[in-house]
Amino acid sequence: MSESTQGKKRATLREVAEEAGVSLKTASNVINHSGRMSDATREKVQNVIDKLGYRVNVAARNLNRGHTGFITLAVPGLTAPYLAQLANKVIDAARAQGYSVYVTTYAEDPAAGVRRLLTNFNTTVSDGMILSISEADDLTADDLDVEYPLVCLGARSTYGRADHVTTDDVQAARQAAGFLIDRGSSKLAVIGPSKQPGCDVDYTFAQVSITDAVVDWNGNCGNISSGVAPFAIDESIVKCHEGLNEVTIWQVNTQKVMKSYVLVEDGKAKVTGDVAIAGVPGTGALIQMDMSGTAGAATGKLLPTGNPVDVIETSRGPIEASIVDCANPVIFVRAESVGMKGTEDQIEIDGNKELLKYLEEIRGIACVKCGMAKDLADATKNSPAFPMVAFITEAQDYYYPPEKKTIRTEEVD
Repeated sequence: MSESTQGKKRATLREVAEEAGVSLKTASNVINHSGRMSDATREKVQNVIDKLGYRVNVAARNLNRGHTGFITLAVPGLTAPYLAQLANKVIDAARAQGYSVYVTTYAEDPAAGVRRLLTNFNTTVSDGMILSISEADDLTADDLDVEYPLVCLGARSTYGRADHVTTDDVQAARQAAGFLIDRGSSKLAVIGPSKQPGCDVDYTFAQVSITDAVVDWNGNCGNISSGVAPFAIDESIVKCHEGLNEVTIWQVNTQKVMKSYVLVEDGKAKVTGDVAIAGVPGTGALIQMDMSGTAGAATGKLLPTGNPVDVIETSRGPIEASIVDCANPVIFVRAESVGMKGTEDQIEIDGNKELLKYLEEIRGIACVKCGMAKDLADATKNSPAFPMVAFITEAQDYYYPPEKKTIRTEEVD
């Protein structure tokens, strides 16, 4: 604002009329480009408007008309694709009805931000509000008890205080899962703001059978776990800052807490980097996982049988095995105990039907020992993914097809 205009009183329509020597009605007609008058009169009034710097008082005009022609859309943010698409759809629908849309966000502090918007809403500039309520918003019935038109979007309750539009979450989840499964996915993650004290994200894992219409909810997946925090950051489910971020995850299946450490760059989880994992092609950004809080995830004990090593009876005789439950229950056996070298690739293993049958027998025995199934048939039917089977052997040279190179004995333990 310049010094010449700072503190200057705003010109009124009455002052324009008096300066031009016309009635309020004539001055108003000039402002609205309406009414009958001579060109000389219209020019005289326009000169006074320019001289006094008169501007239409939008709020006063809207009060007089009883509506503004604007509605407000309030969303947590616009970085999430869904919310950006929502804004576009609302704008298109409003335009078709002759309305314009103000779009505002409240992501800096969801609950407090929404309360400020609801309390400070100005009905002289907007006819009503469409409020997209995030799962993080802890609103009460009194917060939503307003005297202007309010439509709330989302799954949170509005206590009957406002019009409410929500999706059929069950049907939406079914469609989303079906879309992924039809395209070959066998692991699904459901992620949202946490309802657990001290946690940032709730994460549920589903292991979909690739042979039967079965979903196993009994365990977790380490690979999927490492993607939970980056997804939550990118979708604005959790707040983040540049650099290393700690995200605390409540693993719903196992009722355990994990911590993830993720690098953020330009407001998003960093993807590229030079970190390499043996057995995984390429490199990427560092993601660190602290799984120390997941001991006893499925059985309540790190060693479900109480023994570091068990001897289990199989159809081929007794073998030694270690059953460990940390993040997921896993039964470890020596490769030699199941007739393997320990360096076989996926094609060799998947092509050996007798081996797969024997490994499933071992897995089923461990499942019963862990108390997760009553017998082998029950283990295969109702817990087809957990416990998992891992076979180990002494370090030796092996060929790694994805990178077309041999991994030498001295490179591993």
